[in-house]
Amino acid sequence: ADRQRGTPMTAETPAYIASLSKPITALLILQLHDEGVLSLDAPISDHLPDLPSSLGAVTARQLLTHQSGVPNWVKLAGGRTQCLQEVAETTNEDVMAMLIGAAELDFEPGTDAEYSNGGYVLLARLAEAASGSSMAALVQERIATPLGLDTTWVITEDAPDPFDRAIGTKRNGAVCDYNLWTTGAGGIAASAEDLLIVGDAWQDGRLLPPELVEEAFTPIAPPLSDDALGHGLGWFVGERAQGRVVWHTGHYAGFVNVWLLAPDADLTVVILSNGSISKVAEIADILLEHPGLQ
Repeated sequence: ADRQRGTPMTAETPAYIASLSKPITALLILQLHDEGVLSLDAPISDHLPDLPSSLGAVTARQLLTHQSGVPNWVKLAGGRTQCLQEVAETTNEDVMAMLIGAAELDFEPGTDAEYSNGGYVLLARLAEAASGSSMAALVQERIATPLGLDTTWVITEDAPDPFDRAIGTKRNGAVCDYNLWTTGAGGIAASAEDLLIVGDAWQDGRLLPPELVEEAFTPIAPPLSDDALGHGLGWFVGERAQGRVVWHTGHYAGFVNVWLLAPDADLTVVILSNGSISKVAEIADILLEHPGLQ
């Protein structure tokens, strides 16, 4: 967990989960949709009326499936290096200014698909505006508390990490740690043990009705990776020997993670790495095939 102090990483060690935060954002949006607080298919300007017309016309469904045309803010900011020092300490307010300043979408919503961190920051703003609560409060009240999670929280500029978490490093051991204050696309720390619980809850109906889970796990957008059939609501969707699988990866500042659910086999696989390991997705597939998990 911390090479400099010689602290080992365990299943209980919280780590920065990077884009594994996106299925959690999706979960919050789907809960709010189920409660009638917002609609997946209404323009987000219903709750964010000050947006430019191009951004305000997109829907939550298009944002969840990366079909909105909203630019990827990391590219707008010029982030290039492994530790992305160019975008250190960026906030959601900074991202919103970039998106508004870009003035136009990358493509007409619904006509294409391109992975967008900017779209998921917009989803965070939508969830906050529709609910009247911060992302930190939404994650705590709707996910962490009901599921009894001990080491899951939204990282914010004003609050220090409440627990000692893993420190991101390059392969040579040099520190390359988390340095952002954005939420929605990332911004969450969690342990592998907690994500196992959330993954199981995604599948067993504790957090969403079965019909919404089925919708989330259905490939309704073009594939964003070679091994996917398509993209669902917050998840890559594909097929393995166990049947349908959904997953997300998360890479940032030395953290390389994967979260995979196999609903037909009732399996959840979580791998969190803080040492720039590059093959976590392959390791997850190997674990999925392990006889002890069948």
